[in-house]
Amino acid sequence: MSHHAFELVDDRFYTGSVDHWEPQITPEVAQAVTHALEMGKVVYLPRLNFHLESVQQSLLTMPLHPLGAKNISYNPKNQRIGGIDSATIAAALVKSVMQRYHQFSMKLLNALCPQYQAEQCSGRTSFRPIEIKGRKPVSYRKDDSRLHVDAFPSTPVNNLRILRVFTNINPDGENRCWRLGEPFSEVMRQFLPRARRLLPLEAEILYRLKATRQRRSHYDHYMLQIHNAMKADVEYQRSCPAVSMEFPPGSTWIVYTDLVSHAALAGRFVLEQTYYPAVENMLNPALSPQRQIQAMEK
Repeated sequence: MSHHAFELVDDRFYTGSVDHWEPQITPEVAQAVTHALEMGKVVYLPRLNFHLESVQQSLLTMPLHPLGAKNISYNPKNQRIGGIDSATIAAALVKSVMQRYHQFSMKLLNALCPQYQAEQCSGRTSFRPIEIKGRKPVSYRKDDSRLHVDAFPSTPVNNLRILRVFTNINPDGENRCWRLGEPFSEVMRQFLPRARRLLPLEAEILYRLKATRQRRSHYDHYMLQIHNAMKADVEYQRSCPAVSMEFPPGSTWIVYTDLVSHAALAGRFVLEQTYYPAVENMLNPALSPQRQIQAMEK
């Protein structure tokens, strides 16, 4: 097996020398990488690029404007594409790119975190061609340039995590710029006490009104309030101790976005693959936000 070196950088980044989407990783290294992710580290792979095929390169010069959304999405389960007119040449090209990215990222995750069973927990793929900087969000809750942890109002995750793989494929040398905030334990300490409890029948009513795709759990209820409260707190956004990170073109990073407080400030042409590992498949389930919130409630 190849000897891919990983090292902890600034207590936030676990950086590796992986330069192939199907790396040969020893079980010991895979366990260390998985543990770093579950601890809230960003696994950063500065040498792992995603090369577009020659016919796909034209995507990076096309005027792509997602329809009513900030991203173009691909659902691997039904192979449908969203956020773009599916009848266009651009749609066919971007779909082929996202299909490849989905396959490549699964191979990567199976190598780095084999117990997560990437094929079983794969979610949507997205392509983000629009510049973040200067974009006016429809509301503060949709403003991803504000520090937040991920939570979905209409798609409860219950006992699943939100793990994401990102790759910057920008052709113009532009970095993807992030801020990383405080550890989840500190976020939870500040914002969980502000959250109200889930009302009796509230989850059932939301589900029957089709406001949610399934019944919202207590965990989803709290996480959504934490997400919204973080973004709404202007003073917190200003004063929270945070670090900046720039991900250059040709780099890949993996992070639990439900655990790591983050904000995307600038950049375009990024591919992303979402995974939903089950809490029980983690090396240490106690590190999950689900279990942390349960422990704090007691």
